Amino acid sequence: MMRKAILTAAAVAVLSVWAGAASAAPVTVLCPSPMPAGSVRQFSLTTDPVGGSCLAWGSGPNDVNGAGDVINALGWTTIDKDESPDSVYPNDSWFSVSGIGSTGGTFTVDPMAWATYGSLAVAFKVGSGDPTWAAFILPYGETAGSWSTGLQTGGGLSHATFYGQGAPVVPEPASLVLLGSGLLGLAAKARRRKK
Repeated sequence: MMRKAILTAAAVAVLSVWAGAASAAPVTVLCPSPMPAGSVRQFSLTTDPVGGSCLAWGSGPNDVNGAGDVINALGWTTIDKDESPDSVYPNDSWFSVSGIGSTGGTFTVDPMAWATYGSLAVAFKVGSGDPTWAAFILPYGETAGSWSTGLQTGGGLSHATFYGQGAPVVPEPASLVLLGSGLLGLAAKARRRKK
């Protein structure tokens, strides 16, 4: 009887966490936010159920004072770049973006990226205007979402660059062992009472 109660309680806990995650609404983050006076564009990133955060934004060409220089200077490593035609990067299959040339689309992240880095970020770049790029830190474990470049000024998306930083997050084994030991102890106690 005690064993059934423990299993039922565990199942209810798992289902309530799953139901809470399933009912959460997508979260949209704007970058820059608030939009500075004189700017013509505000990028957005939408993820579900947790929102990302604006890492940096600015104007400038690809490699000289642009997103790459700024984000790499903040300690991030460039790990992929999605453009048309696709470039060759060490982990070229870890990130893909739809909507090259347009003002909105979707992105996907291979879970292998999360097994390699503790934090991931993505920068979206358009041809001209202010700002011409914005970078977002993705919520931990996020593998898909949507993006927008805001107002149609300076053309659509030129490319998106994927960045990683830090070691992957590993679940704390001590917590899992403690929980398992407690459940085993309760089961053993119930078995002894039954005899």
